[in-house]
Amino acid sequence: YPHGEQDWRERGECAQGNRDVESALDDTANGSVGPHLLAAEGTVAVVDASDRRRIKSTTYLESPAMVNVNESLEAHQGRKLVAAMKMGPPAQGTFDLYEATDCRRPVLKSSLVVPGFDGHAGRFTKDGRTYYGTSNSYNPPPKGDDGFIAVDVTDPAHASVITRWRSPVDVPPHDIAISEDMPRAYIGILGHPLRVPTDVHREANGMAILDISDIQSRKPNPQVRVLG
Repeated sequence: YPHGEQDWRERGECAQGNRDVESALDDTANGSVGPHLLAAEGTVAVVDASDRRRIKSTTYLESPAMVNVNESLEAHQGRKLVAAMKMGPPAQGTFDLYEATDCRRPVLKSSLVVPGFDGHAGRFTKDGRTYYGTSNSYNPPPKGDDGFIAVDVTDPAHASVITRWRSPVDVPPHDIAISEDMPRAYIGILGHPLRVPTDVHREANGMAILDISDIQSRKPNPQVRVLG
């Protein structure tokens, strides 16, 4: 399901996707098909599908976070960026950021180690200056790692973690979306209906609204507030 700006290239040459989601790097909503980033086991393949009769891979993204991106693989059309976080052990959590000016051959600009962070899903803000990546522990009891990290990607070559937010037990995040004006985040709560029956520590599935204005305004020691 394409989302975000759709003004990079009219021919629909670039898009990215994985097993679960697909978000356009350009105008794929008009039915055009172009290069895609496809998550496979241990890598992300960039596929040129501009000629539907001659689909071909152009390169593979094999940096640490691309080993298992799950739902974190995300593109920003306006800034021509691609980002992902690694899901699962045994290696440390990592965040990788690519510049995709040439969408057939994205270039790695930053790779960050995020200790103890198990990536799951992610989203850029509308202006493409911040990436939010969620983490959740899935299994009972909660281990204090649920939440998200916010990464400043204003300078792709020097991406940095702004803050790590550890969520209350009753709002473990799954996916995340950011409001158009960017002071709020909307997280899907992954509750016990999707976990083993003994997981009594979780709330039911639902949604939480977060105030992330401190992060967006780059305040020191930013606070995240649960609004509802």
